[in-house]
Amino acid sequence: MARDTRGVTLDGSDAQQVYVPLPEDRLQDYPMLVRTHADPLLVMRAMEPVIGAVDPGLTATTSTLQAMLRRTDAFLIASTSAAIASSISLFGLLLASMGIYGTVSYDVVLRTREVGIRMAVGAQTRHVLALMMWGSLRPVMAGLLLGIVLAVGASRLLRGALYGLGAVDVVSFAGASLLFLIIAMAASWLPSRRAIRVDPLVALRDL
Repeated sequence: MARDTRGVTLDGSDAQQVYVPLPEDRLQDYPMLVRTHADPLLVMRAMEPVIGAVDPGLTATTSTLQAMLRRTDAFLIASTSAAIASSISLFGLLLASMGIYGTVSYDVVLRTREVGIRMAVGAQTRHVLALMMWGSLRPVMAGLLLGIVLAVGASRLLRGALYGLGAVDVVSFAGASLLFLIIAMAASWLPSRRAIRVDPLVALRDL
């Protein structure tokens, strides 16, 4: 039994292997892995004279494991898929941000008369702002919770393509949720401030 080692394929399809004796006539067909905590480039340069001293007729090439993985078909397919998915995600993030800002700000504008009436009957500014902010954030928070649940389910289906990531990427989910909350707060705050400045008499006259 040997310790867990890192395979060549990114999807882990070569995780289970069996060690067999290495034939002398096929030494050139098998790589030798060297682990180091130093700079890999310096180690590879130091290995070349050592290999030549062992056998002058031996030809060897050195490369980092990361460079070898980048030349595999699985990595090329995964990197292309990741680039396409990232572009689509950024475009979707932009559309979602614009949609949240536009919807929330429009909803607050529709309640301008309500804000004026509340101010006319003696409501304090901070209470009106808190009411408007909470009313605008409630549907956004509900949508975020539903979106996180759906995103976790989708990421589990795409687990094979998420190399190095789990089904629940807390950083991405938290970052996107915080961004949408900030956008919703800004979309609610600005129109609410304008609505508070409306003359309460004008709001009452328009009833």
